[in-house]
Amino acid sequence: MSASNYEAVYLEELKECLEGMQLPPLKDRSATCRVISQKDKKTMVTIVILSSPSSQIAALLEGAKQQRESVFLAFNPDWLERVDNDLYLKRGIWMSADTSQVYLDQYKPPRRVSYFANFFTKISTFGQHDEGEHLSKGLCCPMSLTNEEEFNDKIWMRAALARSMISFPKTLAFTYK
Repeated sequence: MSASNYEAVYLEELKECLEGMQLPPLKDRSATCRVISQKDKKTMVTIVILSSPSSQIAALLEGAKQQRESVFLAFNPDWLERVDNDLYLKRGIWMSADTSQVYLDQYKPPRRVSYFANFFTKISTFGQHDEGEHLSKGLCCPMSLTNEEEFNDKIWMRAALARSMISFPKTLAFTYK
């Protein structure tokens, strides 16, 4: 099944998740592009999770509490655009902490991705998805999951985010020798 076919399946899955959590239904505002000002463009944080909705709805909820309109769920790689070593979000789903309303918005110009969590790789889906693998290679932004082992270190990644002054959820880590 192609990524565009998954989009309809994942929209239905998101609808079911929201109903199950007794949250308002998704508002699709993607017919009208949201314009980003030059001032906002420079200070904007954009955390993108490329994944199915059911496995990442908790991250979307927590992201809404951390910083408004900064954590996005994308379940189609076509919602992202790669330009050299940068990644941009063209469409994304985010949640408002005030109202628990979930929105699907389209951005023009696209938002530059500050942090990328790619769950559409063979490694993270046990071979079921590979549609997102081309997006991760050589990116200049921090990433949660990559094909490169040194970047899969969650504690190091949290430290890198903190140094870059990017908000991230609190982490409880256990280490052993």
